[in-house]
Amino acid sequence: MTSHAHAFPDFFRLLRDRLPDRFVRAPRKLTPAQLLGVLCLMTGFGRKGYRRVVTELRGGLCRAFDWPALSLVPSPQAIGQARRSLSRAVCDEAFAAVCDHCPAMAARPVASYGSYRLLAIDGTRLSLPPAPALLAAFGTPANGHGPAAAPMAGLVQVWDVGRNGPVAFALTPCDHSERHEAITLFDRIRPSDLLIGDRGYPGYEFFRAICRRRARFLIRMPVRAGTLIADVVAGDQDDTVVALRSLNGQGQQRPGTPTIPVRLLRITLPDGKTEVLATNLWRSRGHDRETLGRLYTQRWRIETAFREMKVFHALEQFSATYPDGIYQEITAIQIFLLLTSELEAIARRETAQRQAAATPAPMQTAPVTDPTMPLQVTPLRFNRLIVADNVIQLMRHAALGGRRAVAQAMPDIIDFLWKNRSYAKPGRSFPRVRKRSRGHFTRAGA
Repeated sequence: MTSHAHAFPDFFRLLRDRLPDRFVRAPRKLTPAQLLGVLCLMTGFGRKGYRRVVTELRGGLCRAFDWPALSLVPSPQAIGQARRSLSRAVCDEAFAAVCDHCPAMAARPVASYGSYRLLAIDGTRLSLPPAPALLAAFGTPANGHGPAAAPMAGLVQVWDVGRNGPVAFALTPCDHSERHEAITLFDRIRPSDLLIGDRGYPGYEFFRAICRRRARFLIRMPVRAGTLIADVVAGDQDDTVVALRSLNGQGQQRPGTPTIPVRLLRITLPDGKTEVLATNLWRSRGHDRETLGRLYTQRWRIETAFREMKVFHALEQFSATYPDGIYQEITAIQIFLLLTSELEAIARRETAQRQAAATPAPMQTAPVTDPTMPLQVTPLRFNRLIVADNVIQLMRHAALGGRRAVAQAMPDIIDFLWKNRSYAKPGRSFPRVRKRSRGHFTRAGA
C-alpha cells in the first residue's frame, strides 16, 4: 500500500518547490504556494474561515512549509494581505504543476474511446459578492426589469470526462462569449484529444481552431441553425458530409478562408426528438453513428462536475471582494478536484487489482490503443463526495506528518472506498422516475 502514497501528490511541497523563488516573503508572511495550500484546505474543510483553518493546522503547517516556530504561523490578517500579491499567472502555474503530477488519472480512466483523450467543454454562471471591484470587472446581467443587484462571472471549463478531472478553465465577465473563451483554452488540447461540446459552440471559427490543433470533435448542432441543418433533419440520410464555409454579409465565402468538411449524424432520441452531431471522425465503419451517439452522452460528466463545484465545494460562496481573489478561490477548487480525481483513480486501480487477485486465472487483456474500438465505460462507480472527504483527510495528514503520514493513512482510506464502491445497473433508463407523487409533500405550516 505504500506505493499509493507516492502516486498521490505531496501537495504542499509540490506547490512550494515549483513556484518561483521571488515570491518568498518575510516571516509572518505567506508565499503564493503556501497561500494556495491554505486556500485548498479552506475549500476542503467547507469554508470554515481563515482563523479556524489556521488554528487547526498550526503545528502541521510549520513542518510542511518549514516554518521555524509556532509563533511565526501567519495570522488570518496576514493571509488576507498575502492574497493581494497572488497573481493569476502563479495560480495557473500551481494548477499545471499539480495536474502534471497526477499519474493515476491517466492510467485508470472511467471512459475511453480508442486512444483518444475524451474532453468536454461547457460554461456556467457564477454569482459574486456585491463588491464595487467585482461590479466593475465582471458586470451584472440585465433583463427587461433592469440590471441585477449583484455581479456575475462566467466560468468556461474544459473537463476530462475520461479521467473525470479538470484540464483548463477561464474566468470571464458575465457578458462573455463562451465560444471565444473556449478557443482561448485550446492551448491545452492535443492532437490525440476528442472534444465533446453542446449546442452553444458550433461555428466556423470554433471548428477551424480545433482542426488547427489536429484534434477531433463531436459537437451537437442546434437544429434551427440554418437551412443546412434543417435539410439534414428533414432529409432521408442519417449520415452525410457537408462543407462549412465562412460567409460574409452577402452570403459569399470570405477570401482566404478554407472550406471545412464536417460529417453530420442524425440521432433519434428515446423521446422521439432529433439531434444532429457534427464530427471530423470520417470512417463510418470505425466510428459508426450509434456509437458516436452514445459517446456524446459522456458530455454529461461536465454537468455533474459543475454540480460538484457548486454544491459539494460551495464554489459560489466567495470570500474575496476583488477579481484576483475570485480567481484564487476557483483555482483552489480546481486543484482540490484534481486531487479528488487522482484518489478516485487510485481506488479504481486498487479495485482492479483486488478483483484480479480474487480470480483464479485472470485474463490478460491488452491496453486499448486502437481508435476504431467502440466506446468503453467502466460500470464501477465511487461516490465523489465520499472521495472528497477522504482527500481532506489525506491533505490533513500531508500537512501534519508529510509523506509518511499519507502512506500510513492510505490503506484504510482505500479499504473504505473499496467497501463503498457501486456498479451501474445495466439497462437502466434515465431520467429516474419519481417514486412518490408531488402531492405527498405539503407546504410547511399548511
